[in-house]
Amino acid sequence: MTSNHLPTILDALGHATFVLNRQRRIVLINEIAQERFGKGLVGQDFVRAVRHPECLQAIDDVLHGS
Repeated sequence: MTSNHLPTILDALGHATFVLNRQRRIVLINEIAQERFGKGLVGQDFVRAVRHPECLQAIDDVLHGS
């Protein structure tokens, strides 16, 4: 499977889904997430879409091994 298939796979999921890089920037976003959180989020920090402190902390813990 190549990365070209990833957007199709994400769009097939039934939940809002984001793919983030190590800097917490949005790399990919599926259609459901775009409908709920808005378009134009690719390249932005995840905090632009979701501002829930516990969610952001959980992401930071995963990204930084805490």
